[in-house]
Amino acid sequence: MSPLLFLLLFGILAYGIYFTDSLALRDGVRAAARDGSLQSWGPAAGGCSHAGTGNTGGNPSPEIQRLACNAVSGLGVVGGSSAIKIAVFSPNGSGSYDEDGPWKQGGYIKVCAAVQQSIIIPFIPLPGDGLKHASVKMPIENDDSANRIFYGGHDAPLPGDNWSWC
Repeated sequence: MSPLLFLLLFGILAYGIYFTDSLALRDGVRAAARDGSLQSWGPAAGGCSHAGTGNTGGNPSPEIQRLACNAVSGLGVVGGSSAIKIAVFSPNGSGSYDEDGPWKQGGYIKVCAAVQQSIIIPFIPLPGDGLKHASVKMPIENDDSANRIFYGGHDAPLPGDNWSWC
């Protein structure tokens, strides 16, 4: 009877952490997108290297890297590792958007994050093998840096994942 009770107890615990991280991931991505749309990049985080690879070549803008570092630290993930991608899109005049274009109203910022949940007990399966995604598009509201080009960036994808969903 005890093994069954412990299995049930640890299963409840594992799923509780999984769902807590899911909620924290969604809230953190939404908050980061909102901060980015208002150009509230946050303080420089010393030693942080998130979003260090450019999305379309070149290096990501320092502001985007600061936003990524603050976003990852604000995710509040309890039981796993995380990766983030941030992209800036601007209207190109033909009804569509170009990535890494000028920062201006009418465009949007997109923040995507992935979390790989650590498996606490190997024989308790988690949805998606513990891999969770969240993405938010937010319109650019503050264009103090009008027509300055912001280059997005991303982390290396988590093992077994890629950024095609973002």
